[in-house]
Amino acid sequence: MMIAQQEYAQRRELLMSKMGKGVAIFRSAPMAVMHNDVEYVYRQDSDFFYLTAFNESEAVAILAPNHDEHRFILFVQPKDLFGEGNLDGLSCWGGWGKGALRG
Repeated sequence: MMIAQQEYAQRRELLMSKMGKGVAIFRSAPMAVMHNDVEYVYRQDSDFFYLTAFNESEAVAILAPNHDEHRFILFVQPKDLFGEGNLDGLSCWGGWGKGALRG
């Protein structure tokens, strides 16, 4: 059973209603390396996923209840479709992701 996006928005709103004038910053869980070139199956930080439903590493969520325009911001890694981040200029398939397209 999938949880509706509005449920995650309600969770964020509930937390922000209790924050007062503060700002909350949540970091996603990092990738864990098993061996030199083998990664464990990714598991998101429970608090981060509870508030965002985002299941990728290297993301940051900011909750700013008193900001006029941006009360919730989610920073994600860009997708490198053309391999600009690789030394040889060739893209390595890293699987489907939700990051912003670049290239």
